[in-house]
Amino acid sequence: EEEVKLKDPTYDVNSFLDVHDRPRFKYSEEPLRDKLNAVLPWWAALAAFSLFLFAGAFVAFLRYDVR
Repeated sequence: EEEVKLKDPTYDVNSFLDVHDRPRFKYSEEPLRDKLNAVLPWWAALAAFSLFLFAGAFVAFLRYDVR
């Protein structure tokens, strides 16, 4: 960094950095099957809880005293 400051007196933290020798990120899309396998248990739990709570509310509604 000191060498760069000697060559360019206007160099500061916000100056352009030479990153040509750093490894590049290569994006590879995850297959749909893997995505679904990752979220399927959460969807199943959400559906089960929704069904369970709806059934409980429905039974409570049927048992409600209308008087």
